[in-house]
Amino acid sequence: MNRFLILILLVPGIFSQAQQKPITANSKIEKVTIFLKGAQITRSSDVSLPLGKSEIIFSEVSPKIEQQSIQVKANDAVTILAVSVQQNFLKEQQVRENIKSLETDKENLNDKIIITRSTLNIYKQEETLILKNQDIKGTTTTLKASELKDAADFQRQRLTEIYAKEFELDKSIKKMENDLSKINNQLYALNQQTNLATGEIAVTVMTKSSLNSHFTLDYMVNNAGWQPAYDIRVKDISSPLTIQQKAKVYQQSGEDWKEVKLSLSTGTPDKNATQPMLSPWFLGYKIPYSGIRVRGAASSAALEEVVVTGYGTRSDDAEPAPMTSKKETSLSQNAVQTNTTFQPTTVTYEIELPYTVMNDGKTYSVDIIEFNLKADYEYFAVPKLQQEAFLTAKITNWQDLNLLDGNANLFFEGTYLGTSYLDAQNAGDTMKISLGKDKGVIVKRVLQKDFSQKKFLGSTKSDTRQYEITIRNNKQQDISIRIEDQFPIPNTKEIEIGKLSYGNGNLDDTTQKVSWLVSLTSKKEEKLPFGFTIKYPKDKIVVLD
Repeated sequence: MNRFLILILLVPGIFSQAQQKPITANSKIEKVTIFLKGAQITRSSDVSLPLGKSEIIFSEVSPKIEQQSIQVKANDAVTILAVSVQQNFLKEQQVRENIKSLETDKENLNDKIIITRSTLNIYKQEETLILKNQDIKGTTTTLKASELKDAADFQRQRLTEIYAKEFELDKSIKKMENDLSKINNQLYALNQQTNLATGEIAVTVMTKSSLNSHFTLDYMVNNAGWQPAYDIRVKDISSPLTIQQKAKVYQQSGEDWKEVKLSLSTGTPDKNATQPMLSPWFLGYKIPYSGIRVRGAASSAALEEVVVTGYGTRSDDAEPAPMTSKKETSLSQNAVQTNTTFQPTTVTYEIELPYTVMNDGKTYSVDIIEFNLKADYEYFAVPKLQQEAFLTAKITNWQDLNLLDGNANLFFEGTYLGTSYLDAQNAGDTMKISLGKDKGVIVKRVLQKDFSQKKFLGSTKSDTRQYEITIRNNKQQDISIRIEDQFPIPNTKEIEIGKLSYGNGNLDDTTQKVSWLVSLTSKKEEKLPFGFTIKYPKDKIVVLD
């Protein structure tokens, strides 16, 4: 009877120990939401649970999880008691063992190469010996024909064997050297790896019966993010402007994202979501202090009217302004497989196609969305400085596109022009995009020597300069081009400037810049006159060129 009671008392302990054995479960990455800084990983797993209390170890997850960000969901019949993060260093140990094994293979292979080269050297010495001893009869001996034939046969047979062996040994050495190079590359890759530990999420649960449960795990990692990038393409100046919005995605979270669904968010996961609270506002007399000027702001504001000005300081935590009704913009959105979700503070792009982003810190390009926009194209040239025309595209009502600042690749008429920067933060109502030089528009500024001269009048000297600015449109489309030039501004009263001609250009009295807006049909050209006269004391030197 006593033995029976002891057995009954031991059985619950045995079951308790069995229940404490962790359940190891594999999980799969289903979705990754990438923020500008940081990423949220969503994993899923199906686990068979016994009755009672169990501990589940979800292995092979990121070792860089923010513990406070973990969220675990299970079936309603499962009660989650505790969640924790731990690291498994077995992978690091395995890598060290692999390095040790490869080092041994490398040493053995080096020994084989040395031995094989020594054998090859012996054969080469034998070859040299045979070739240097061609005189086999000596100075006083006459060989019979049969003896000469035997000697020749021996030499031929032995050289054939030597050459065959040398070829075989050369081939063997090259193969071993190739294998050695592969081992060195593999060793280099393994030695570059850091923090080889893998992460594990330990979840303690309680169930009232044995069952199968679906688990969803969400957690944040910091070593990831994305940057906006663009491809801007213009087929010709009679076609819409195409903006291909992309994301440059990177991650070093300690786990590979293979063929997963991506979401790109313009928000930041660490944004303070706490509502603001007013503190008491104590009012008193102003204490005089010396004025401080910020970023060159005017210090002489009138007391009757004070204007508060924002100086364009960017904050990554700043929320975008609410959208107001705008005029209908002429744009079309191509069928790039992306769904856009608007939230009060962020925009999220759901990428339909799965992507692979490896844990290597490299940049991976992800297509987001493509827009075809109506643009006004205008050329611009300053022939005094550079006799080339630059094309600019102007886009209005662009704010609804939710563009962010980022680098842009420029393409015009099928040619890559280089890179630019899309400054959406400070673009204003009209976004201007420089598309670089266009060789289809010719601009020249030529000094008219017949009308340019120097004269001496008493104690003064006059210098007349007359230029002809020529613009030719070699394109198939009509164009509009803005030309700029300038009159000199004297820094002394002794110098007088006389404006001879600038046609129908507009003169800025402050800067003395002249601008012309010229419309040119295809294959046509126009000439603009521009000239001035300078008078100054003849004993002075004025540099005009």
